[in-house]
Amino acid sequence: MKPSNLKRLSKVYNDCLAWIDEYVDFVDNFDADKHRAEIISQLTALEETKREYENARERLLFEDDDADEVKLRSDRKEFFKKYHKIRGFLLEYQGQEHGRPAANSTMANTTCTTVKMRLPKIELPSFNGEITQWVTFKDRFTSLVHDAVELTDVIKLQYLLSSLKGDAALQFEHVPLDDKSYAPTWQALLNRYDDDKLLKREYFKALVQLEPMNAATAVDFTRIVNETRRLVQGMERLEEPVKH
Repeated sequence: MKPSNLKRLSKVYNDCLAWIDEYVDFVDNFDADKHRAEIISQLTALEETKREYENARERLLFEDDDADEVKLRSDRKEFFKKYHKIRGFLLEYQGQEHGRPAANSTMANTTCTTVKMRLPKIELPSFNGEITQWVTFKDRFTSLVHDAVELTDVIKLQYLLSSLKGDAALQFEHVPLDDKSYAPTWQALLNRYDDDKLLKREYFKALVQLEPMNAATAVDFTRIVNETRRLVQGMERLEEPVKH
């Protein structure tokens, strides 16, 4: 992505984080006599801010090589904590104004969640059991799906199973598609692949056994550079002393 485009995208992302605080202020300082007419427009604007935030965050993850994924994950958790507080208040007040049951009843919450929840448009990297692809897959999946508080476990499981390919998918071929199956499936993947010693050994092995250039061509040279960079970056994530 061009630096100018990345700068604009970062501005949109930060604006969304700032706007969610404006909605919090609206809720915290709500005066029925002054603000009741703003409820509908605030709800509409809130949903638009959420859509812009999700889009900007997803693009930063996939297009900005220097994106701080830990910060993005922390921002997301805080954003949705505020979003659910604001949305819950606005929906409950709107229901009371129109003589409907309060939105904090079990049935109201269940119905609202089912009807209103908007699944994010996510293109996750697939994982086929190739160990040197695990770190990137885990980081992206954790940021986009695992830590997404608005997604139910059964939806997270659907995303997870659809992302697994080849050998990685075979062991979960008969996993029941329900909420209680997500946690053990994710943990099984961590137990199998999330081993620092194994990862470091496989990254080093892949680097040493990297297929040499077969011809003095730009394509072959690009392959060597890209694969070396990928493996070195993975070793850096594992805190290997690659500079030495």
